[in-house]
Formats: sequence, C-alpha cells, structure tokens
Amino acid sequence: MSLRARLLAGMVALVAVGLAIAAVATYEEQSSFLHTRVNQQVLSAVGPISGALALDRGRFPAALRKRRPPIPFGGRGPTRTRPLAVLPPGTFGELLGPGGQVLRRRTFSYDGSSAPNPALPAHYPIYRPGRQAQLFDVGSRDGTARYIAAAFRVGRDTAIVAVPLREVDQTLQRLVVVEALVGEGVILALIALGWLVIRVGLRPLERIGRVASEIAGGDLSRRVSPAD
Repeated sequence: MSLRARLLAGMVALVAVGLAIAAVATYEEQSSFLHTRVNQQVLSAVGPISGALALDRGRFPAALRKRRPPIPFGGRGPTRTRPLAVLPPGTFGELLGPGGQVLRRRTFSYDGSSAPNPALPAHYPIYRPGRQAQLFDVGSRDGTARYIAAAFRVGRDTAIVAVPLREVDQTLQRLVVVEALVGEGVILALIALGWLVIRVGLRPLERIGRVASEIAGGDLSRRVSPAD
C-alpha cells in the first residue's frame, strides 16, 4: 500500500471512530431524554386517567373528590376533562377493584388507530404521590408494542396507566437512519477531498522519489531540488 493510501486510510478510520462515538453519545442522550419525558407523562396522567375511568363508571371516588385531576384544556369540572390530549395516542388506562377485578378499561386514541393492550404482570409496584415514582416496563400481548406503566391507588380501587413507547421508538429509529446517512456522506466526502489534499501535499516527496530512482538507475548527474 502506498504512503498516500495509508494516510487516507488512517484519516478515514480516525474520522469514522469519531463519528461513531458522537453518534452513540447522541443516541444515548436522546433516548434518556425521551424516556424521561415519557416517565413524566405517565405520572402526570395519574389524576386525569383515574378521573376519566371513574367517570366512565358513573361515579367519582371520594379520594379524587378531595384531589380532582388536572384539566388540561380548562373547564369547570371533571365532566369536561379530556385527560390525555397532551399524551401519546394509544395511552392505556385500567381501573381494578379491591379484589383485582377489572372495573373499566380504556385506550385513549385520537387518530382513530387502535393499539394492542399491554400485558400487565400479576404483581407490580404501587405508586403513591409524594414518594419516589415506581414505574415498570410492559409489552403488548402480541409483542408488537412497549409501554411504560404506573399503578396507583384510587380510594379502594387501583388504576393503571400505560403510555406507549411507539413515538420514542420511531424517533430513535429516525435518528439512527439520519446518523447513518450523515456519517456515510461525511466519509465519502472525506475520501474524495482527502485524496486530493494528500496528493497535493505529497508532490514534493513524489518528485524526490522520481529523482532518487533515476540516480539509482545510473544517472548520477541528477540532483534533488530543495523543497519544504
């Protein structure tokens, strides 16, 4: 391999490693940010979801009458609450009775699409306001979706909120595609420009090499011209 090719290969390898490190760091930071936002969305849906599920059953528990759920778009009472308008479509809510029986189950979707229900585990941590959040990951029954969920008490009942990670997964997939395309473009541009720059930079050495070859061939009248 010529000196020019070795220099170009080394430069491309170093840049490729730098791009890979930057891509991984960007992906991890973005993934952490998006998952943190989903965690906050799950916890912020505690009041609205429990209120919506209770209203679907035609009653408003005493535990929620004392601390009514927030109303994102205004209104004067829980009957006008649209609890998940700021949350991803497909957010799932379930209200369980004291014995674990399902009292109400609902998927909040605004675009008309349907999503598979999460496969909730038999045992899960119960979130209580004022304490450290206890969230858990669940998958769908058919294995095509992932959720971040939280369970919390609503009087004697238990409400479960599960926010899908579909938007997070799609965003991260697009990020990977963009990083791959940008990295490929940078590498190709580097190869083209690097080859030109190295070729121009090594011209003095090439001239020295040609003269040295002629001297080695017997032409002792040849001399190497001074060069930087």
